[in-house]
Parts: sequence; C-alpha cells; structure tokens
Amino acid sequence: KAYKKKVPHGFGIFAKEKINKGEKVIIFGGYVMDEKQFESLSEKLKSYPFQIDDKIYFGLSNLKEVEDADYLNHSCDPNCGFGGEISLIAMRDIKKGEEITIDYAMCISSPKVEDMPCQCGAKSCRGIITCNDWKKKNLQKKYKGFFEPFLEKKIKS
Repeated sequence: KAYKKKVPHGFGIFAKEKINKGEKVIIFGGYVMDEKQFESLSEKLKSYPFQIDDKIYFGLSNLKEVEDADYLNHSCDPNCGFGGEISLIAMRDIKKGEEITIDYAMCISSPKVEDMPCQCGAKSCRGIITCNDWKKKNLQKKYKGFFEPFLEKKIKS
C-alpha cells in the first residue's frame, strides 16, 4: 500500500491508494535486539530500529534488508500509529499520494537515542525530537492507543 519517494530530507513512504482510518498500513520485518546489539550497529543502521521495550529494539542488521517501509518519517502531526509492537495502523483516513508518518514520541524512550531536529513542517512542530516526548501529557492524550505497547503501559502506571 506504500512506495518510497525522495523528499527534501531523504526519502519517505507514500500511500499508493486511499487508506482508511483503522486500517493496517505496515507490518515491519526485522530482528529483536538488545541494547548491546543496537549499539554495535553502524550509524546508518541505527536510524532504522525502533524500541519495543525499555532496552529492546526491533530493526535490521544489514543494509541489504532495507525495504520501502523502513523509510518511515516522523511528523508532529502524524497519520499513523502503532497497532502492536511491529505494525502501524492509520489514525485517520490517508489520501492517495500522502506521506505516511508517525510521531517518534510513540516509540522512543531511550536516552541512547540522541535528540534530533524536526523537519516535519507541521503547524504543531516541536522543533526537536527527544527521548522524553512520550512523557508530554498533550501527546499522551493525542496518541492514546497508538504508542508502542511498552510505552502505553508506562503511561498508564
């Protein structure tokens, strides 16, 4: 349902056809890895995994494994969220040709993931993406039910 396309800051993935709210958009392929395995990845490979628990990541171990879905970009006004540890679902209807995005706050809590400048251009842009964004009450409310399951548990407790 998606294809890779060049964007100003690299590549992104875009909807091949209209995607309805609640529809599964992506099921990621990859490997479960601990912090030590994550740390041993090349700098390029470190940009693909996402957290599925406090010290556990899910991602690729080789650049040859990169697929279009791995070019998922951040937006402070995303159209997708997590529907489980390795799948994304549409948070709203997505138009054909629209970029498919998530907010990295939905899956990052490790201080091992460095702060990064945000280039999303959304009206609600935070300007910087940090490992503590998931703690923001406004984001917890906005993304309730769309965080990685381990973050949903942290928010509830």
